[in-house]
Amino acid sequence: NNSIDPAGISIGWVIPASLPRDLFWVGGSGNWSDQNHWALTPTGPGGVCIPNLSDDVYFTQHSFTVAAVYTVSVDIIASCRHMSWAGHTGYAVGPALYNPTFLSSTSANTVNIYGSLTLISGMNWNINSPVYFKTTMPAQTITSAGQNFDRDIYFEGIGGEWILQDQLQLVGSNYCIHHNRGTLRTNNQNVTTGSFESTSGFARALYMGSSVFNVSQTAQGFSIIG
Repeated sequence: NNSIDPAGISIGWVIPASLPRDLFWVGGSGNWSDQNHWALTPTGPGGVCIPNLSDDVYFTQHSFTVAAVYTVSVDIIASCRHMSWAGHTGYAVGPALYNPTFLSSTSANTVNIYGSLTLISGMNWNINSPVYFKTTMPAQTITSAGQNFDRDIYFEGIGGEWILQDQLQLVGSNYCIHHNRGTLRTNNQNVTTGSFESTSGFARALYMGSSVFNVSQTAQGFSIIG
């Protein structure tokens, strides 16, 4: 029970679906892989299993309990359903504001979101690995809150739908938004990226509305095929 088969390759086995959980980050700085930082309530205690693609994860005011510099390090491939930082408001100490940092130091430790993503302005998004949006559900949202993505983004959930809530920005002309599957609604929000590529040939739809795509790469630029 409570197992997952994300690729659907376990032929001949019956694997009951994992029950979704609300998991809360507790205990300040640490590694995503450390179960001591994951709790079933905002105030802990930690010690439950790390998130999987069925779980919703939350970073709240209880995640970082005093004014200090905190880092959540993605030290493995990280997966969850919804990820929200909306419960954390930061700590104002005189002129300084301590914003928690969400960090990965290697491109191998990807971040996989199977639902919605909600970031806040009072954090540092330093994910130096690709981010994969893999929902198969409709009406999932992406709120960047002014955070810049530092690597490629992939939209590839079969039958999924993503709706931007604000501007989507990739930093650097070498980075690309790959729209491989599902429906992407930019919702009249501007998009900044090195390039945009939708050439997979799989079922997908792009609704731009009045969005402006700012594409900086001249070689690949904006490409939609098939």
